[in-house]
Amino acid sequence: GAQNVIRIGSVLPTEGSTVNDHILIKNGQQMWKDTVNARGGIRVNGTNYNVEIIELGTAGNGDAVANATRHLIDNENVDFVLLPVTTHLGLPGAIVANDLKVNSLLPSAATPSNYICDETLSYPCTLPFGRRLKYTSSLIQPTTRFMVEALNLLAVSNNVKTIAVYWEDIAFTRSIAEGALRSIEFLGMDLVYNKSITFSSNATRVQPEIDELISVLKEKKPDVVLGGTFFSCIALLETAKRMNYNANAFLLSRPCPIHNLGKDSRYVMVAGANWDKRLRSERYDENDNNVPYHHFISNGTETSPILFNNKYLDMYGMEPGTVGMIGYSAGYIIQYAYETANSFDADKLQEAINAIDITGFCGEYEFDQFGQNLGRSGLTVQLDENVEYQIIAPLFAVTDQFVYPAPKWDERETTYGWYKYTSELVILCMVASVILITLGLIVWILIFHNHIVIRASQPLFVILALVGTIVMYCSIFFWTLHTDDVHCTLVRWFLAIGFGLTYGAMFARIYRIGQIFLVKSLDVFKVTNMMIIPIVAIIVSIEIVILTLWTIVSIGQAELVEEAPFILSDDHFTCATSTRDTIFFAILMLFNAGVLVYGLYWVYKIWKLKAILYNESRSIGFAVYNLTFFIIIIIVIQVFGSSNREVAFVLRSVCLILGPFISILSLLIPRMYYMTKSEEELKKSTGGSTSSRVMSGTFGPGGFDTSENELQQKVDTLEKSNADLKQRLAEMKRKLEKVSRGNFVTSEVVHAKGSGDESDSSV
Repeated sequence: GAQNVIRIGSVLPTEGSTVNDHILIKNGQQMWKDTVNARGGIRVNGTNYNVEIIELGTAGNGDAVANATRHLIDNENVDFVLLPVTTHLGLPGAIVANDLKVNSLLPSAATPSNYICDETLSYPCTLPFGRRLKYTSSLIQPTTRFMVEALNLLAVSNNVKTIAVYWEDIAFTRSIAEGALRSIEFLGMDLVYNKSITFSSNATRVQPEIDELISVLKEKKPDVVLGGTFFSCIALLETAKRMNYNANAFLLSRPCPIHNLGKDSRYVMVAGANWDKRLRSERYDENDNNVPYHHFISNGTETSPILFNNKYLDMYGMEPGTVGMIGYSAGYIIQYAYETANSFDADKLQEAINAIDITGFCGEYEFDQFGQNLGRSGLTVQLDENVEYQIIAPLFAVTDQFVYPAPKWDERETTYGWYKYTSELVILCMVASVILITLGLIVWILIFHNHIVIRASQPLFVILALVGTIVMYCSIFFWTLHTDDVHCTLVRWFLAIGFGLTYGAMFARIYRIGQIFLVKSLDVFKVTNMMIIPIVAIIVSIEIVILTLWTIVSIGQAELVEEAPFILSDDHFTCATSTRDTIFFAILMLFNAGVLVYGLYWVYKIWKLKAILYNESRSIGFAVYNLTFFIIIIIVIQVFGSSNREVAFVLRSVCLILGPFISILSLLIPRMYYMTKSEEELKKSTGGSTSSRVMSGTFGPGGFDTSENELQQKVDTLEKSNADLKQRLAEMKRKLEKVSRGNFVTSEVVHAKGSGDESDSSV
């Protein structure tokens, strides 16, 4: 050094694929320079030296970097050289710096062959398995350590048994695979596949090998696929998805540009990352304090990864990332070396660097005898469901849980939406069919409403029941596998109103039959439609009141249900249930249960009535029992559910279709049968029984809807007969009084006795 300045040369390629990285590195170096100079510079042997960085832009190739390095040393008289990112650019410069005995730092992963001499002794090696670059150290961990943390995590946390390994056939990725294979053997995993593929940035060239690789993997079925990759990772995952191959985990190495795949990169593990702004170590507390003294930023305060990241962002308008941090930490390593060595001698400086063992916000630094950074084990990250990197290893740095096994390709997208399941379409076709059939039945009743059989069945109430079933069927359109707030509200209304109409009409019929056949009175009375309709109206009105209050207090709301973490295909919307919903549902159920129980009571009372043609006691009773049975099944399905929501939907919908449909058919099929017979055949089949008297109108509207004139004539006839009977009884009473006084006349007694028998018979 001269004039109290330490001159540091920085080689920064200004073209090629690493330009953006070198902008980040340059900013980090400048940030360190400003920080250290603001604190008085670097102190060597009691003297403070300011730092000056001489930057030299070059073309993006190894020869240009080598020439730039030589220029900085020979012409700019730099004391230290900071080399560019990536080995293929930095290594040529490192060789030049070593030839000229100038210390240098290489901000790229240490491929062992670049630092350790092999038996062939390629330049600049002079001793087998000796140090190749005496005056150069790597700031990033050796490539052989990339997979160590990830494999430990898989082996310990997830009990991985089988693994397949492939790598692109160049020194960098080959060394990654070599290190992984050693860890696999140490951990006792079963290696089921191990092969290299061509290294090429041309996807078309390597695609046949990738296709073959995926075919073999589908056959071998390893738990984990590990790849030492540069470019092939994109083709690997695209082909895996196309061929529907699913591994429990894809573990790939940086610098694979996995994020270029977007959503298809989710759950992929990437090993070999070096730094993250969220990084913590055991030396940090929860507030990112208590960091070592030697970590500081320009305001002189201690720092942490997030504080450094934010300061860098404020100064340069971009986050530093790993390479920006390396630019800063390279300056710190230089500062540490000078202040520890207290010398400008290259050998002493290198000895100081070799002895470094520090941990801080920049990561870990501990160099071995070859210049490799063994202190930095690296980070393993995984892309989460939002395509964001999460640290999953080492344990002290974890930012989110590790997803294993990874969701299958067809499980990574949400599938909810309207009528996306085949079962839904089938059910909706069934609903449409029964609605059309029901509409046809309504039309049939309207056409034949004057037929004696239809009139006896009280067509008004049958039509009300049919309309109610249609409303109930329509509820299925809103009670599907997907829902929203509106559907959650409408399904309540359609179910309750439909049930009210259907069951209300049946209950009215049951009540009418009971009034006609079970009331013990000699009085003649009418049971007209206008007397029964209020029963249906009251039931439906109460349903409406409860539903209105329910909607006002707690309108239906749909909520997203995540059945299993990260399995997006199982996510779905369902109607949320609050405490208010539960209360109103209970009120509605209690009311309908009360109506059902009361209706079943009347069914029991009329069940043993003779199955005559027009009172329909048993057919209506069966319809009520059937509807009740299916409603109970639906409630059980909803309360206790099914592990498969699609199965629950099908069962629920089928019950909701069959319950009303079978009930209606049980009422109408007998009517259809009787309509095939003539009136004389009907009278003959019922003889002189109660059914014939009902058919002839003896009981007026109790049997069927007769006209008012006909009804009045029958009432007048009965009243006249009753008056005659009373007159004859009075005459007998007078004759009996005469007998009691002793005025006994044989002929009169005989006559009276005969008259009495005749009267009794009439009664």
